[in-house]
Amino acid sequence: MKKKERSLERIERRFNKEKKVIERLKGLKVLVKREMTRIIREKCDGCGNCIEVCPFNVLKIEKGKAVVKNPERCRKCGACVSACPNNAIILED
Repeated sequence: MKKKERSLERIERRFNKEKKVIERLKGLKVLVKREMTRIIREKCDGCGNCIEVCPFNVLKIEKGKAVVKNPERCRKCGACVSACPNNAIILED
């Protein structure tokens, strides 16, 4: 058997394995959690310290409280947590 034919057979076997995995996964539901920063609204006094120190523009003030505006930008640097005088910000795993 030629080298090229063996390579094609390996590729075909691998493709078939991947196809089987995809078939098994089709019925599963996947939950993607994007929000890593959580604000405890009862503790937030809306001082804005977290917004000033966040280098990724994740937070904003809405109705006098900090809210997560761009969760996908959060890099879990912890700057907002350190800046909050009320411990109203939690970084989740």
